[in-house]
Amino acid sequence: MLSLKVKNRHFLIIYLAIAVALFGLCKFLFHYNGLYGQDSYEYARYSNDILCYWSGGTMPSNFSWPKLFPLLGALISFMLNCPVEIGLQIISILSLVGASYVIGLLLSEKAGVISGHLWAMSSVLFAPFLFRLGLSSMSDPLSVFFIALSILGIAKYKEEHNLSWFLAAIVGITGAFASRWAAFPIAFCLSIILAMEWRYFKAQSLLLAAGIALVFFIPEIIFQDPKGQGVINAGFFSGWTPFNLFKSSFITNDGITQYATINIVKAFEPFYHPGLAFPFLLCILSVRSFFKDAIRVKLCLLVLAYLVFIGCFPLQNSRFFVVIIPTLSYIFYPAFLTTTKVISKKLSFLKPSLVLVLLLSIQVSMSGYALTTYLQFNQDEKELSQAFKDMRSERVYCYGTSMLLKHYNKNNEFISLYKIDKNPYQEGDYYLHNTYWEEEEKLSKMFFLKFFKEHSDDFRMEGKYKRGWALYRYQP
Repeated sequence: MLSLKVKNRHFLIIYLAIAVALFGLCKFLFHYNGLYGQDSYEYARYSNDILCYWSGGTMPSNFSWPKLFPLLGALISFMLNCPVEIGLQIISILSLVGASYVIGLLLSEKAGVISGHLWAMSSVLFAPFLFRLGLSSMSDPLSVFFIALSILGIAKYKEEHNLSWFLAAIVGITGAFASRWAAFPIAFCLSIILAMEWRYFKAQSLLLAAGIALVFFIPEIIFQDPKGQGVINAGFFSGWTPFNLFKSSFITNDGITQYATINIVKAFEPFYHPGLAFPFLLCILSVRSFFKDAIRVKLCLLVLAYLVFIGCFPLQNSRFFVVIIPTLSYIFYPAFLTTTKVISKKLSFLKPSLVLVLLLSIQVSMSGYALTTYLQFNQDEKELSQAFKDMRSERVYCYGTSMLLKHYNKNNEFISLYKIDKNPYQEGDYYLHNTYWEEEEKLSKMFFLKFFKEHSDDFRMEGKYKRGWALYRYQP
């Protein structure tokens, strides 16, 4: 009989093989470099600035997000001599796989190694929304890994009160916040749960905890940005109010934004959306299992508090919810075991192990489907950037695409039209337009779009591309 440690080591090898396979698929089959949307290009831009700084360039600047993720991406890029976006993608893939392994490691102690890791794979590794972020150059997977580590550390520390588990929890809590500011609410709640064990704290452990926190924020100290917004700033909580829970329309600096549902419905998306919650939906009939474990009750309250907190912001974004996936996986596992036993009693051919395999197969399929959106957009962005490959020293005005165009085209100047309130064009300048903007109420009121409509005769079309893109030249 193999020991628990040996079985977990075998699964570690499996997870590493999965990580290599996922990177290989992205590199050689999908030709996906992890870049999707403005955020990923901004991370790549800052990582590249760090590399340039290490080579004797100027100090990186104009970056308001945590520096840990782009710093690690730059480090991987330097060590492997690969593009920064690949370095960032490697960090994300390892973080995604690592988060699943950590949760599986924790669950395997209570109900078997195989079932624990299969459940972790189904609910974490192949959670569709998290999976596609895990293959992208985004900071969310790194934050998710640290949250998973903090849950492991807290759960084990409550059992053993061992210094190593306390430090693991501190690394997880601090790392989650240092990876993504949006993880602050859940990191704060996790720190409260850990603080409930204060009777077992020692001066040595508190000093080590302070040292760990300092290490994580060294990048913020080294790469201080006078133009940045800082760790906690007024803008972060701009518009936050409990009244937003019952609204679906918001007035912000960008205009009026209308959503399909009110915020409180959106806030509980992790309990009903297939991209986040499919494995958890199977456990609804066994919710009483939550209350048999004190730490799961506390984590459940943490999740509810986090969701309500997020619902108070004047926006809706499913990315906010992926950080709680490891927590939900840990909370729902006993309920899932109870559910599989009930199913097996009624349908004898459906053994618990078979249910897990079927669930994993469904999740893998759904994750692949969710990823296709990112793959298609990435391909379209690459094709759009090709419109400028033969241009030299041209000035191009654009909205929402400046970072991706700068990444693929170094020979032209790309200027964002965000917050432009007067005519910026000179004769011969280019303007990248999207026909779908005219259908969005928020964008229709922006100056650059109104100017284009009012002076359409001054713009000559130079080319049309996928997804409504068109390139114009200003010739009044």
